[in-house]
Amino acid sequence: MRLTLMLPAMALLLSSCAPTSQTPNITNEMAEGEAALQRELAVKENMAMARKLEDIASPILIANAPLCHNMVEPYLGVHFVTRDAVTKEYQSTMENLYGAGDYPTITIVGKKAPASGVLKVGDMITQVNGTTLPSGKTSLQALQDEIKDSTGALNLTIDRNGKSINKSVKPKMACASPVLLSPKPDVNAFADGKNIHITKGMMRFAENDTQLATVIGHELAHNSREHINAKRGNAVVGGLLGAAVSVAIGVNITDLGAQIGAGANSQGFEAEADYVGLYHTARAGYDINSAPQLWRRMAANNASGIHLAGGSHPSTAKRFLALEATVKEINAKKAKGLPLVPEEQEVQQRQEEVGLNN
Repeated sequence: MRLTLMLPAMALLLSSCAPTSQTPNITNEMAEGEAALQRELAVKENMAMARKLEDIASPILIANAPLCHNMVEPYLGVHFVTRDAVTKEYQSTMENLYGAGDYPTITIVGKKAPASGVLKVGDMITQVNGTTLPSGKTSLQALQDEIKDSTGALNLTIDRNGKSINKSVKPKMACASPVLLSPKPDVNAFADGKNIHITKGMMRFAENDTQLATVIGHELAHNSREHINAKRGNAVVGGLLGAAVSVAIGVNITDLGAQIGAGANSQGFEAEADYVGLYHTARAGYDINSAPQLWRRMAANNASGIHLAGGSHPSTAKRFLALEATVKEINAKKAKGLPLVPEEQEVQQRQEEVGLNN
């Protein structure tokens, strides 16, 4: 009863704090057209960034297949979607912009990808090697499986502007580490052991393709060197040790032990990813001479990373100097016509020379 009496009183009090200006009355029906336009703008921006990432990443993934060891697979350099693979509100948007339907429809073809010049944005793939793909979003995985299992050229039947045509395209072996656009606005990039994630914030932050290629090379090194698995293994060991100590002291520090274990060798992993990653970038044909400037730009954007001790990552000052040393090493190999392969036995020595372990 008391609550029943309080609710009208609350409503009256809140209404007294309401806006008093006479604003335009915009209904949902009136706004739907503008919302549809804004959805198209959002998709176009995301696709433009994702296309740029694919263009930059494609030569890096292909050129470094020998350094990715068993983490390689056939690669076309295309992105595709079906109408029912996106949320309901964006289905008509994808249909209007790309013609997305019941079969994989191409939205991106990397400029230097194996499919470049053969497949086009808007092509809908209906058959692979004479076999009709299943209808709907399940066809996306079916097509990916066909690409990964291919040992030669793929014979594709595609619908292009309402006409059925046949195209043949041969995948290239590449590092099995797709580069994906993250919608987050912060300046960041990370590897998860399989994929590479680059945020929209990083896309806007990078001044040129070389800086983005340097970031992609770095994250690829995390995956190719299995740093993520190593960190997970360290976390397990730390958790076990924490559990053992918990029994002895009567306080549960298992999670703390796992956190400490996951952070073990963190700076070393990052230093190795910088070093190996720059080789990844150079092998793809990028001019790496300006690559170290990325860390001066990072320092200007986030001064907290300048201090020499660093944290989970080496300081920006030490990373700049380490990349400068790596540029000299790579350029010397180029001048002598030597293979661009990281010097495994010198990693520890090189870190000590630039003070990464101090």
